[in-house]
Amino acid sequence: MLSDLNDGSGDNCGAVTFSVDIDTFTAVGVYFVVLTVIDSFGNMHDVTVTVSVIDNTLTVNDIKTEGFKVYPNPTINILHVNFEKQGEYSFLVYDISGKEILR
Repeated sequence: MLSDLNDGSGDNCGAVTFSVDIDTFTAVGVYFVVLTVIDSFGNMHDVTVTVSVIDNTLTVNDIKTEGFKVYPNPTINILHVNFEKQGEYSFLVYDISGKEILR
């Protein structure tokens, strides 16, 4: 979560710590999150960032399955993709959260 909000904050005086006032998002919407950075001397800076939570979960209805088969579903480590016709194909695989996991 912090790595998604922090865009390279740092300090010339040494180590810094980061904190956020909201770290759990339970619903789709726009959230205003305060990111706080504190250096080893106690100097502090806050910045408010906007976090947009969208529902982009992939479902089976989003996939046209004519001409190929993908199994097993769900899977761990091994995924089989069979095409009815020979040819050169490319595809992307996403996890349930929409993160690309295979290209």
